[in-house]
Amino acid sequence: MPSTEYEFRSPMHRFNWLILPSQLGKLSRKLLVSSTDGYFIAATKAGGLLTPLLFMAGFVWGWWHFGYTYVYTESLWFLVLAIILGSISSHLGLAFTIGFILGDFFLADSHYIRYQGITKVLALFVSYVVLILVTVVPAIITKYLVAEIKMPVTFDLTTRLVIAGILYAAITYFYIYFWSKMAPVLIRPVFTWHDSQPTVEAITVMQNKTNWLVWPGVVMVIIRFLLQSRMALQPANQPFYTAIEAHFFTISSGKTLTSYINPWVRTSIYAGITVFTLSGMLLNWQSMLVVGALVFFFQALTAGLIPRPLWINKWSEQVYKVPSLFRVLAAFLLIFLITKYIIGKLWQNDLVFLPLIIPTCIAFLILFLLNPGKPVNTTTYETKE
Repeated sequence: MPSTEYEFRSPMHRFNWLILPSQLGKLSRKLLVSSTDGYFIAATKAGGLLTPLLFMAGFVWGWWHFGYTYVYTESLWFLVLAIILGSISSHLGLAFTIGFILGDFFLADSHYIRYQGITKVLALFVSYVVLILVTVVPAIITKYLVAEIKMPVTFDLTTRLVIAGILYAAITYFYIYFWSKMAPVLIRPVFTWHDSQPTVEAITVMQNKTNWLVWPGVVMVIIRFLLQSRMALQPANQPFYTAIEAHFFTISSGKTLTSYINPWVRTSIYAGITVFTLSGMLLNWQSMLVVGALVFFFQALTAGLIPRPLWINKWSEQVYKVPSLFRVLAAFLLIFLITKYIIGKLWQNDLVFLPLIIPTCIAFLILFLLNPGKPVNTTTYETKE
């Protein structure tokens, strides 16, 4: 751990950007990755206060439901703030989201939810996952997709930065655009699981004001890229970043609380979270069970929990030579073309159940083939390092 105080502007900076992420990292590597994103903010004067302020802002907003009645998607300004935070730093987005969840779940007036107990918990859980997809995930995905791109050695630093900046903006644009189109569907369980239908207000903002959501995210991710590039290239900051990276590498190399969970249980939890997140588009429990079983099977294959055919190992060795960005683009293109064709054909035959479940299953098959997991030893089924 960095030992000298000058590396952080204040004890508040140290707590929010070093101590807190270190403790979260002992729970889960995903929490470590999320809570350490946007470290350039830690070097600013406001960096020490932003985390608690955004936590409290999320808490109060979740408690009082400013600007909306039923669900946060009714509020344009809530969504704009969520997207701004998710684009500039997953750390800030995570602080805001945790505060919001605590305020909304424990203190908000949920009189509109007729059923209590597990139905209420699951409906709200789906809405929280949909929120996390835009407050925490974008910055992480953008950073890692761009980092994998290997540019020609003949490119000078300026050219590399320009290309990386364009990629940051483009990935953020399309991610938020697709999220804004999917969220009205994914948020449906908040209403449908207690015998209601989504209100017009709950979907209007995302359908009619997409540009209001997309462009703030694009602007903020460009600002993020410029700030982090400027600070990373300053020689005076190199010792600080080196010490921080070494510290968190040590944390990430150790055991986490979730690593003690049986891998079959972890796979089941992953499948459950996935299928409940998609429950708004699956409409009935039969389709949820089918998709959940398929996700569980593919995830078990990816993790090497069940024997994998030799061809999957050989395919893994080849497919991982392609940067993730190009594999993601290929997946989206294939899923779009195939599902568009299948849905059109099935609707022509008045089939209601199949158009929803078949494209979803095909989408997961494509995602597995383009991200099948590291090659696995066919004798011990242990993942190669």
